[in-house]
Amino acid sequence: MNKYYLRVEGVNISGFVDDTKDLNTIRGGGLILLDAIRAIDDEMGTTLRRIAVGASSGLFEFESDDPEAVAEKTRSYLLTSERVHATFVVDYVPANGEFEKEKELALAKNRFQQLRAPSFAIPSSKYETAKPCKENRLRPATERGRCASVLARHEYGKELKKEQFYKRLTGLDKKFTNDFEQIATDATRGNLNHKMAIIYLDGNKFGRIQAEKCGSPELLRGFDEKVQQLRKDMLRGLLEYIDDPERRNGWLNDKNPRNEENLRIETLLWGGDEIMWVVPAWQGWDTLRFFFEFSKDWEFVGADLTHSAGIVFCHHNAPIRRIKELAHDLAESAKDRKDPNGNYFAYEVLESFDHVGGKIDDYRLRRTPAAIVEDLRLESLLLSGANMAGIAEEFSAFADSLPRRRLYRIAEMLIAGTDVKAEIDELLKELNDADRKSLAEIAPLLNSPVDPAKDLKDELAANPAVWIHLNTLWDYLG
Repeated sequence: MNKYYLRVEGVNISGFVDDTKDLNTIRGGGLILLDAIRAIDDEMGTTLRRIAVGASSGLFEFESDDPEAVAEKTRSYLLTSERVHATFVVDYVPANGEFEKEKELALAKNRFQQLRAPSFAIPSSKYETAKPCKENRLRPATERGRCASVLARHEYGKELKKEQFYKRLTGLDKKFTNDFEQIATDATRGNLNHKMAIIYLDGNKFGRIQAEKCGSPELLRGFDEKVQQLRKDMLRGLLEYIDDPERRNGWLNDKNPRNEENLRIETLLWGGDEIMWVVPAWQGWDTLRFFFEFSKDWEFVGADLTHSAGIVFCHHNAPIRRIKELAHDLAESAKDRKDPNGNYFAYEVLESFDHVGGKIDDYRLRRTPAAIVEDLRLESLLLSGANMAGIAEEFSAFADSLPRRRLYRIAEMLIAGTDVKAEIDELLKELNDADRKSLAEIAPLLNSPVDPAKDLKDELAANPAVWIHLNTLWDYLG
């Protein structure tokens, strides 16, 4: 028998996961893809052996005299049950001892097949004369008003499946909120009531690390297994952290008909080198800080496993598809920094239903101080994950003394290119010695280096990113 590599991927994700605003349906679409890929080798018995799997893709190896029969059996498995509403591509290549080339060829065949497929699975013709689905207006509705795809995903993503997801990965039996409103609603949170944080995390150069360190199926399997275990340990640690008696009140939503104590967190993406969470806006900063702190020592065969992140603070009714795209684009902006090492993130605060539109980098450039050298302006908006704890600690030390109205004025003047030394001088006069010291110490953490031997006013005027960050993050650093 000959050896082959088989690659499977769920494609056209936007037509299966992001076509509604219903959280159960979004969760269900993601879980269907995740569970389908991870169960392939179990369903296929000993035919396929897993090498590496992600949120919607998997690479397997097998031996056979009839590789097409194995591929067809895999396709048949994927076209049953609720998976019939998703779009999968399945391709195989011979294994001739050039693993990297063969892996890339399997990926290329998947992409070619994707380009020839419709953008979403075509529904059964028995609904072709029905009204459009009330959730996405794309597919014909059933007698229940939703299309068959939405119904299947909604049922799959209900509470039982969600609880199973966390329990399967962490072994912890917890209860969780069921929608974005439950995550974000807390009347005691002032400006942050009804607001949530969308966090997207993506591994830095994981593909390059695999190419350099994983020249065989065995090494790639080892890499995949290690990353999966690291992430499981991190998720367990996060759930234990947020359910700790000292801080769980900020995470619990017990305002429900059954008086259950539900944790306010949702995982929208899990697999490969990507994670996406939804948490209350008042917990967004601390959640991202926890991840960077927990993962700071991750490595594989001497290569650091670092991450870039995007975090968006917005209203719970904001269009989730656009917000997810924005969080992804922010993480890509963090990846583009000149120094590729370490954990960095970009953030945006969206008020009401505003969204940036167009290119995210163009929008962010318009919000940076004109005094910053142009090729460093976007970098000035990036922050290091290693500095998050220090930023929050220093900010809490002097936030009550910092005049918000003057801070806002300084930020607006900087963006307009107006000289701000006099305004900064007036602000510093309103602070005591301890508060000025805290401001001087938080500045370098916010990309505004300060030389203690020089005049603080001049230093803060020459390195102005600190004012933009403090003004924007005021409500979210608690």
